[in-house]
Amino acid sequence: MPHLSRPKPRRRVGFSLVEVIIALGIMATATIGIYIAMQSMIRTTVKAMERDVEAAFASMKIAEVNPYRLDVETAYDVTTKTLIDLGNNRKAYYTRLVESDADKADIKKINVYLYRKASSTTPYRQFKKEVAPRVMAYNFGSSSWYKDATGQVWTPYPSSTPAYDLSTRRSGSNSSTGATGSTGATIAQTDDQALFQNYFLDDCDTHYFLASAGRTYTVTFGFTTGVAGSDVVYIFLNDVLQTPTGLNLATEAGGANRAIVKSFKVTPTSSGGVYFIKTFVRDSTALAGACSGVTRATSFIKIERTDI
Repeated sequence: MPHLSRPKPRRRVGFSLVEVIIALGIMATATIGIYIAMQSMIRTTVKAMERDVEAAFASMKIAEVNPYRLDVETAYDVTTKTLIDLGNNRKAYYTRLVESDADKADIKKINVYLYRKASSTTPYRQFKKEVAPRVMAYNFGSSSWYKDATGQVWTPYPSSTPAYDLSTRRSGSNSSTGATGSTGATIAQTDDQALFQNYFLDDCDTHYFLASAGRTYTVTFGFTTGVAGSDVVYIFLNDVLQTPTGLNLATEAGGANRAIVKSFKVTPTSSGGVYFIKTFVRDSTALAGACSGVTRATSFIKIERTDI
């Protein structure tokens, strides 16, 4: 009688329903996690783009500020919240405030504030930049801002008694009384007529320029010869005589209607905790006392920080 073999059990093919359900659950969980992560990444990217737009706007508003202006602290202030379009249907309001550093007089702090609503009292974003002008340049007798061939911006100094006080200005200047003048003559020995055809006339004139402690500055004077009663000057910086034998401008320049430039090094001095550079151009070696009334023409003064 033949031997009957037991049939082998059939191998299972595929997955059970339970396994399929578990796999689908795992996939669903992973998909949700990926979706959440992608959403978070998108939100982060959008916020970064929004901040980039805000930073670009603030940089533009900061770049509008000319730190060399005498009235920089007030000329660029935007105190009323102003509506701006930041793109992508986003609106905001901004203000701008220029301040001076209490300890570093020639440093300006430019602040741009962003608000979500015009009624908001607290900004949601603030951008700040400190600007330290290396050069303060004043074009005496000029009534308009001027940029020379080198790109140097010159502040107009149209008045003999400018309304800039040492107690309130941070990089402004304060002058003694005198007069401003101009000439239509061509000034020799210069390629820049605008700096020398206008000038300040006085026998003793004093100018103060606020500066920072511990710095070294180069003070440069521009003079125009032959347009006033005398070309002999004595220059004091912070009450120290720089030209002990007197500076005969016409002799050194070689004649009238000529430009001459002189530079000197100086460090600021302190008065009541305020550091400044004092320039004193007069007609004698005497630091104090009345002047003789003989005037000469100072065309410009430039103060440049040279230790950076």
